[in-house]
Amino acid sequence: GAAVSLPSASHLSTGLGLDSEVVWRVPTPQALARFPGEALPRQLSRLLPVASMLVVWFVFVDDLRRSDLMVFLRAGHDVASGLNPYTVHTDAFLWGGSAYVYPYLTAFFFVPLTYLPVPAADILWFALSGLALYGGARTLGIKDPIAVSALILCASTVRSFQVGALNTLLFLVVALMWRHRDRMWVVAGCFTMLVGTKLFLAPFVLWLLLTRPRRTWLAALGGAAAFLLLGFALGPITISEYLAETKALAVHEGLQGMSLARLLHGLWPGPAETIVPVAVAAAVLALAVHRSGGLRRGLLAPRPVALESDQLLFCTSLVIALVLTPIFWSHYIVLALLIPLILWPTRRTTLILLALSWALSRPDKTLYVLYMPGAVRQVFLFGLLVVSVGVASYSKAGSSPPRG
Repeated sequence: GAAVSLPSASHLSTGLGLDSEVVWRVPTPQALARFPGEALPRQLSRLLPVASMLVVWFVFVDDLRRSDLMVFLRAGHDVASGLNPYTVHTDAFLWGGSAYVYPYLTAFFFVPLTYLPVPAADILWFALSGLALYGGARTLGIKDPIAVSALILCASTVRSFQVGALNTLLFLVVALMWRHRDRMWVVAGCFTMLVGTKLFLAPFVLWLLLTRPRRTWLAALGGAAAFLLLGFALGPITISEYLAETKALAVHEGLQGMSLARLLHGLWPGPAETIVPVAVAAAVLALAVHRSGGLRRGLLAPRPVALESDQLLFCTSLVIALVLTPIFWSHYIVLALLIPLILWPTRRTTLILLALSWALSRPDKTLYVLYMPGAVRQVFLFGLLVVSVGVASYSKAGSSPPRG
């Protein structure tokens, strides 16, 4: 802003040791009009994320039953009581949306919530989910209150809040794994948490193998394997029984979501439902590896990677996970938001994501505003994921020197 100098009172200047003039900074009209919200008082703008969370709670969430949270609470109560939290894979209850289908040890994270009344646990889980999204955004360097509020108000985020899903917490874990990618135990812990809650995120192992030192990916794979195997050793079902459950769930719930396999089932049923997602995943991986020079570094023994190549391979691994998963609910798009946020962490990116999210997802208690029907939004979604890898491949990869 422009500087305006005003003379100070001589007795104050003498008595308090002030300079002979006080400089006041007055915002120029150009600064005030630069962007909506930039002229807001700093203290007021900091409250925008809190206000956004309150809007989401009272407008979209308050009187809805959080289906995923209810599943977690029941599973937490079961494991604390020594009961089996799982459903037999032949029981239709399994694919009715109310059965616990996560790895056994994950249920223990929700035991503390079972000691609270359900309304209190509901509010606490909502607050923790919002804090996780806020923390994930800041971890990625997105500290602008308007940008954070835009992420909170994305349709996919609202839908995740409505069902009480894990997505915002996983958002934070993925952000931490990226931010602290050079710290072995942070990466190993984050990878273990991701695979221990959502098995479809296992393709992050590709990024580990292509970019991280051997000790890092060994620690990450070892941690994840120990978490899962310990769950089977202590839990009430075997590995084969758990795989039968996940297979039955994929067959039934996969046809209800918006996965790429679901899209192909409607357009071209048959082997294409499996072959095409694998082919797409292989193509984006080949492009990313080619543009980053990954194989020339030596698979399983990588040398230091350029930041842009690291970004590309990390985001490609997440794209592959989302392309391959047979179950893809609209609130999974919260994880897809990470791809452009890691590649282009700006306020403009968050505002674009806000608009796009309402075209891809329709939370409960909303109208069909901007919402794309059926297969159109699935083509648009997976098209955006693949295009993001392509754009990043040719705009970022290999454009800066390696670390180290």
